Amino acid sequence: MSIAAASLLAVFAVGDTPLPPSHTGLLYVSGFSSSNVVELAPDGTLLRTFGTSSTVQPRGVAVDDLGNVIVVCQATDRIQIFDLNGLLIQEITHTDLTSGTGISRAANGNWLVANFFPGAILEFTSDWQHLSTTTNAAMGAVNCVAVEPDGSLSVTDAFNASVHLFSATREYVAEVDHPTLISPMSIARDSTGAHYVSNGGGLVSKFDATWNFMMSFGQGLVSQPQGIVIDEHDVLTVTNFSSSSVHRFDTQGNPLGSFTLLGAQVGRNAAWQTSPFALAMAGSARDASGAPERSLLVNGSSGDALGRMTLSPSEALSIELDLPHGATAGAGAVVYSWIGEPTTDTTRDLPFGMGLLSQPAPFVGGSPSILTNSVGREDYFGVSAAPPVFAPGTVLDLPGGARRPITLTVQALVQRADALPVTTNAVVIHIQ
Repeated sequence: MSIAAASLLAVFAVGDTPLPPSHTGLLYVSGFSSSNVVELAPDGTLLRTFGTSSTVQPRGVAVDDLGNVIVVCQATDRIQIFDLNGLLIQEITHTDLTSGTGISRAANGNWLVANFFPGAILEFTSDWQHLSTTTNAAMGAVNCVAVEPDGSLSVTDAFNASVHLFSATREYVAEVDHPTLISPMSIARDSTGAHYVSNGGGLVSKFDATWNFMMSFGQGLVSQPQGIVIDEHDVLTVTNFSSSSVHRFDTQGNPLGSFTLLGAQVGRNAAWQTSPFALAMAGSARDASGAPERSLLVNGSSGDALGRMTLSPSEALSIELDLPHGATAGAGAVVYSWIGEPTTDTTRDLPFGMGLLSQPAPFVGGSPSILTNSVGREDYFGVSAAPPVFAPGTVLDLPGGARRPITLTVQALVQRADALPVTTNAVVIHIQ
C-alpha cells in the first residue's frame, strides 16, 4: 500500500452508516451475455427477467428511493432505469460514458458510475444531471466504484490490479496493492467497515476499514467472482462470472451455500432491493423462500408491483386478508386505511422488528384509520371502524362499490405464532 496508514485513517474513518441496509428484499443480477436483468427471491428462485433491445452487456445494478432498478449497459453506453414492473422509464447518456460498468450511490443521493476504458468516474445528481467526471493517470480500466460513508471513493482497476482511493472532494489519495488483487471487480462493505473485493483470480479479498489486508477466501468455490453485495445480516452474496452460479459467505469467509443462477447468462453485478418504500408496498411478511408475500388482497388481487389497482365507483369492492408465513389460522390482525397514495416520505419502520408500514401508524405520529382490529389493543393501535377480523378473513365487502371517486391505501399487521405482528403488503385502490 503506497500511503501511510495514519493518512488512510484520516481519510477513510469508519462512519455511523454502514453499507449493509437495514432491510433487504429481492435480488437483482445483471446478465452480461443474455443482455437482461433477473429478479430473484432471496433463496435464488427466479421470479422474472426484464430488459430492452438496448440492454446490451449490462454490468452495474442499483436501486433508487422508489425501488426502481438502475442498470449500466457497457455495450450501449447508457444507464437505464426500470420501474418495479420491469418497464423502462428513463435512459441517461453522456459523452464521457463510453463503457459503463459499476454504479454506487452517495449518502447525499448522488450517483457514481464507473467507466471501464478510459478509466473514469462520472458523478450525477439524484435526478441524473451530470456533475463531474473524475480521471487520473494512475487509473486504468475501472470495474467498480464504491462510496464510503464520508463520501470518499474506492475504485477497482482491472489493468493495474489495484484499488484507487479518492477523497470526498475527488482528490487522488492512494493506490491499494496486494497480490490477491487480480483483475478486481466489485467492492462491498460490512457493518464493521471491512471491505470485500471480488477478483478475477478466483477469490474474495478482505481488507479492514483502512484497507489493510486481512484474508482471502472462496478459492475452489468461486472461479471468477464478480458482483458482491452484503445484506442486513452481513451475509455476502457473490456472483460467479464463469459458471452462472451465486455463492454466499459469512464475513469470515465460511461458505453458507450456493444456487444456480437461472434466467441469465454470465451474471455480473448484483443489488438488493433496499428501498423502504418498495419494501413497505411488498410487505414485510416473507414466504419460505424469503420473498415478500402478497397476503392482503383487493378483489382477489394485490395490484401491480407497487400494489396499485383501479376500480370504478360502482364496481364491487372486497378486501381479503390471507395468512402470511409464520401465522396460524385465527391470527389477530390490525388493518389500517388512509386516504391518498403513500410516498417515500410517509414510509415508517415500525418498532420491535414488525416491518415497514407505508404510512405512519398512530403510535409513531401518523393518523390512518383502523378498518378492523382483532388484536385487542385499541389504546395502542387505534379504535376500529369495522368489526374485528381474524386472518384469514374478509376485511371489507361492498358489493355496490365505494360509490364515489377516492384513492385509498390499505395495509395490515398480522400476529405471527410466537412472535410480534408483521406488516403485510399495501394495496392502493384508485376508484375513479
